[in-house]
Amino acid sequence: MIDEELDARLGPRVSHRAGACDEKDGAGNGAEGMDPIWVEWDGPDDPQNPLNWSRQRKWVVTTLGLMYTSIVSVAVTSYSISEGSVAQTFGVKPILATLGVTCFTIAFGTAPLILAPLSELFGRRLIYFVSGFG
Repeated sequence: MIDEELDARLGPRVSHRAGACDEKDGAGNGAEGMDPIWVEWDGPDDPQNPLNWSRQRKWVVTTLGLMYTSIVSVAVTSYSISEGSVAQTFGVKPILATLGVTCFTIAFGTAPLILAPLSELFGRRLIYFVSGFG
C-alpha cells in the first residue's frame, strides 16, 4: 500500500526504492520536496558509458584496478615480513619496527574518509592519480 502510494506520488521515472527521494537529510528532515540527482549518459552511444567501451578498454581498466590493489597488498606484506630484520639491523626494539605497518594501517583506514568526499568534488580520475603518484 505504501509502496504504491510513493510510486504514484513520485511518478513513473522515479522509484523510491532506487533513489534518495524519501531519505532524511543530515538534520533529520524528510527530503520529500527535493528533486533527486540524476546521473545519465549523453545518449545510448556515449563513449564515457562503460557499457559502450571496447573489450580492450574494459580489460585495461580492470587490470589497472587489479594492479593497484595487488601493489598495496604486496607493499604491506613485504614490510611486515621483514620487521624482525629491521629491528636487528637498526638495533631498535620490535615495537618500534612495527611503526611502519602501524602508520600504513592508520593511513589506509583514514584516507578514504578524506578521499571519498574529494572524489565527489573533483572526480575519481584525479583522486586516483594524486593518491597513486602524489
